[in-house]
Amino acid sequence: SSTTSAAHSTADSLANKYSGNSTISSAASAASSANAVASSAASDAKSAASVASNAAEETSTADSVASSEVAVASSANSVASSAASAAQNTDDVSAAQSDESVASSAAQIAKSAANEATSAASEASNAASIASSAASVAHKDRQTADSAASEARNAQSAAQSAADAEQSAADSQAKALSSAANGATSAASAASDENTAASKADTTTGQSDTAAESAASAARSDASQAGTDSRTASNAQHATDSLANKYSDNSSISSAASAASSANTVASSAAANNHGKANNNQQLPQTGNEHHDKTALLGLLTAGLLGMAIDDRKKKRN
Repeated sequence: SSTTSAAHSTADSLANKYSGNSTISSAASAASSANAVASSAASDAKSAASVASNAAEETSTADSVASSEVAVASSANSVASSAASAAQNTDDVSAAQSDESVASSAAQIAKSAANEATSAASEASNAASIASSAASVAHKDRQTADSAASEARNAQSAAQSAADAEQSAADSQAKALSSAANGATSAASAASDENTAASKADTTTGQSDTAAESAASAARSDASQAGTDSRTASNAQHATDSLANKYSDNSSISSAASAASSANTVASSAAANNHGKANNNQQLPQTGNEHHDKTALLGLLTAGLLGMAIDDRKKKRN
């Protein structure tokens, strides 16, 4: 009974901890049902054992009564024998008749005692039969209880396995989010490096005609990069919106997503403006630098947002 109680407590604990997981909830429910069957079977076994014990006590009492009745019958027979012997050895007819009457009464008493002894023996036999049946029922109930307890343990094991699988999946998702955050950080770092290189190229643009031509070529290259960055900004915007929707109930992540969205809007506008200026041969290098600054900022904001999403996921899991 204490074993089934412990199994029931463990199953309930797993069901409460993973109430959102249908597999674990089903396994915990099966464990609880099996535990209920085990508890009922254990109770039946206990009751049957009590019945067997009572029957055994009745058997012992009946045997004692039978022994007493046999002793009474034996005493009565002794009295009858003594009376008969006395009747044979006396010359007094009246005394003989009296002794004969006593002997007859003693014989009747002995017969009654014998009948009672026989009845007591029969009752003892019946009690023994009842005790045997009760013992058989108790044994079967015990087997049922053991089987139910085994099923409860198996169900508990299945629930624990499902919980372990859920934990493993959560860890894998956390690693994937961490990798995405690292990728965003690397992209932001690369954008910063491009911004530094563009600044150095801008410093040398007025030194000579050849340098001017090189700067113009670099400006055209930056214009092409601006088009690519515009698409990158669009993808970042989509990822930011997706995270904002997924974690709408977390105010910190929602605020960071809003900031990233605003930065992305500015970056997209700058990319379009930058591309137009490049086509008109205007001051593209400076505009390109500004755009890379905004792209770097967007990358950092996106990385921060992903990091916050990972932290939020870990908190919910714990």
